[in-house]
Amino acid sequence: MKFALWVFLASCAFTLAAAPARAVDAAERDCAQHEDKDVVIQGCSKVIQRGGAVSERIRVIAYTNRAVAYYHKGDLDSALADYNEAIRLDPTYERAYDDRGNVYRRKGDLDRALADYNEAIHLDPKYAAAYDNRGASYFERGDLERALVDVNQAIRLNPTFALAYSNRAEVRAEVRRF
Repeated sequence: MKFALWVFLASCAFTLAAAPARAVDAAERDCAQHEDKDVVIQGCSKVIQRGGAVSERIRVIAYTNRAVAYYHKGDLDSALADYNEAIRLDPTYERAYDDRGNVYRRKGDLDRALADYNEAIHLDPKYAAAYDNRGASYFERGDLERALVDVNQAIRLNPTFALAYSNRAEVRAEVRRF
């Protein structure tokens, strides 16, 4: 199915620039860029290795950014491990739950994906991407009614969310088939 397995991770993973204002070094810049996934992994790994020398928030973002890079390289187990660590460090970071849900969905574990999307929505009820991703999981389960409710909510929350419109069109096309 085409529906949103391509993940809107670019907007979901915050860069290190979102951390408190301070000088950013080369490793942090590498960790925050999204073009070269190997450079991201190396930069984020260097940031993570600093441990307590950097703030916990920066480590959470580094784990999340590295997980995004692993995800795009197809290394789902490494991505999952990094999302787990980001969540362990900050259990209120909704984007880590949403992104981890995408890993579970890609692995075919829709129950865990839905649990993570539900948690992301619980933490931030205005997080449009989590509704869209949860809708994708419902779509994959064949629960078209719930899928449509979620993609519509994603659009209500973010009327410029082009992917949600595309996903809604796909759900509606499937509904018409039945």
